[in-house]
Amino acid sequence: MQFGQSPTGVAGCQPVPPDPTVTEHSCYLRSVGICVDPLWFLLTGYWWGKRRMFYETQTNAHGLAHDPFKALVSPRPIGWIGSLAADGTPNLAPYSFFNAISDSPKMVMFASDGRKDSVTNIEASMEFTASLVSRALAEKMNASSVSAPPHVDEFEFAGLTARAGELVAAPYVGEAFAALECKVVDICRPKTLSGGEAEYILVIGQVVGIHIDPAIISGGRIDMAKAAPVARLGYRDYADAAQTFEMTRPSWNEDV
Repeated sequence: MQFGQSPTGVAGCQPVPPDPTVTEHSCYLRSVGICVDPLWFLLTGYWWGKRRMFYETQTNAHGLAHDPFKALVSPRPIGWIGSLAADGTPNLAPYSFFNAISDSPKMVMFASDGRKDSVTNIEASMEFTASLVSRALAEKMNASSVSAPPHVDEFEFAGLTARAGELVAAPYVGEAFAALECKVVDICRPKTLSGGEAEYILVIGQVVGIHIDPAIISGGRIDMAKAAPVARLGYRDYADAAQTFEMTRPSWNEDV
């Protein structure tokens, strides 16, 4: 039997009459004399001869209503980036292309789709803050994503408190359960396979100070149920990490 053919499409291949010892999820094929569980087809990317989806990103011909890339690479933490304009206007914007990239030294990055106010301000000051979004602040985070002109203070627009950093002048969200004060170590456009530059601008900052609300600490650890950090999924979807599970990383045993 070749992939791309259904069992009944193979000459001489007919399902065997029901056997009480066989579950309804199994299929016995007389022509091969074996039991093929549909789960096997799923795990290998086939379901009765249908191949799993694949497309090349150069053409991006995925055939779906929306590009699935960001939905697949999820959940992504949201960096609520605070900066200060040259005229002193506070700026706040959420970025879902955000993450920690090093623990020693502590470093984070975010990527901006083109040169927005955040990047302009940060290039001039070489510092920023990254506040973390809890579920209780999700709506205000969304409000601060508005495409406002440079003179607008998104902290004020979203009804948030702009607090000055201890080591940087850039403000952070006073209501956030945690915030990172960062100084820039690099700003660049990533190189592409063709040798050109990506449209996105990558900002990398070294964390020089961290603010934490004591209310989210339990037993000397960050209590995720209390922090409920919000993450970006695909499309217009979000999630929070209030529900967690724990696993211990295994140790390699040379004798095994």
